[in-house]
Formats: sequence, C-alpha cells, structure tokens
Amino acid sequence: MTLSGGGTITRNLKVVEGLAAGLAILGAMLNALGSVSGFYVWIVSNSLWVYVGRRRRMPGLMVMQTVFLVLAVVGIVCWEIKGIS
Repeated sequence: MTLSGGGTITRNLKVVEGLAAGLAILGAMLNALGSVSGFYVWIVSNSLWVYVGRRRRMPGLMVMQTVFLVLAVVGIVCWEIKGIS
C-alpha cells in the first residue's frame, strides 16, 4: 500500500522490516551468549513482524511470528523457573 506522491507507507514498512530483522539477529546473539534478554528482544522483533505481515497481507508471516512471540514468552517463563540469570 502506498500513498500518492511518495510511497511513505512502503518506505516506513521497509524501515520496520529492517528494524525487526536487526532485532531478531540481536536476540539470537544474546540467547547464544546465554542472556535471557534475547527473549525480550525477540518479543519486540516478533511483534514488528506481525505488524508487517498484517500490513502486507501475509497471513503466513503473521502466524509464524505470532507463534515465535508466544515461544519467546515461554522461554522467559522457563528461564525464570530454572533461575538462570
């Protein structure tokens, strides 16, 4: 979807996609280093991807990222139960 005279929405979505991708990578790196904060970063990233999927009418992306978002919450809960810091 673009606005007449510039495609502002399309440009903004590309920024959101870039931010979501960067955060997904950061979350993976933090988790690989043993930090629970990676799950929190993933929650933000997954939420952004759900938004992008909705705006671009991509139900598959929305479902996948919603599941990943739920799994990130589960990861935080499991981390807290085990007392890992």
